[in-house]
Amino acid sequence: MKVLVTYKSKTGFTREYAEFIAKELAGDAMDIKKAGAKVMKNYDVVIHGGSIFAGLIGGLKKARSNFLKSGAGCFVIFAVGATPAKVTDNVENIWNNNLLEEEKTLNNHFYLQGGLRYEEMGFMSRKLMTMMANKLQADNKCPKDDPNEVDISKSYDISSPEYALPLIEYVRTLG
Repeated sequence: MKVLVTYKSKTGFTREYAEFIAKELAGDAMDIKKAGAKVMKNYDVVIHGGSIFAGLIGGLKKARSNFLKSGAGCFVIFAVGATPAKVTDNVENIWNNNLLEEEKTLNNHFYLQGGLRYEEMGFMSRKLMTMMANKLQADNKCPKDDPNEVDISKSYDISSPEYALPLIEYVRTLG
C-alpha cells in the first residue's frame, strides 16, 4: 500500500506529525503546495494534515480537491491544534466547520494536539494570538494559575507521537 501524507503547517507541529506518520507507514510526506492530483494518483492512501487557524484546517480544501481529481483510493484527515484534545466541544466544532457531510460519518479524521510557537508565527498571527490570550485572561476563561489549562500567552508544546498512533493503526487496517 503506497501512502502519501500531505500537510500545511504554520509553525512546524503539523509537518512533524506528517513526517512521523509517513515514516511509520513507509510512505512519503510532502507539503500540499507540491502535492497535486498528478502526484496523488500514484498513491493508494492520501492523508492530509493541516494546522488549525481561525477554525479551519489548513490546506484541506486543496487537498480534498486534488484527491478527488486523482483517483487515489482513500482519503484520511488530521487536524493539529493548540487546544488540548480533552476540550471535545472545540474538536467537534473543527469537524463541523471543515468536513463534508459524508466525511462526518466516516472514522477517517483525527485530532492531534500540537501547541503554539510564537517565534514561528508571522507578525499578524502573533498579534492576534496575543490579543486573544489577553482577552481570555481578562475574562477569566483561561487563568494562568489553572494546572488543567494551557497558557496561550506564550509558546508551549503538548504534541506527542502517541497522538498519531490511532491514525496510523486506522491506515494499517486499510491495507
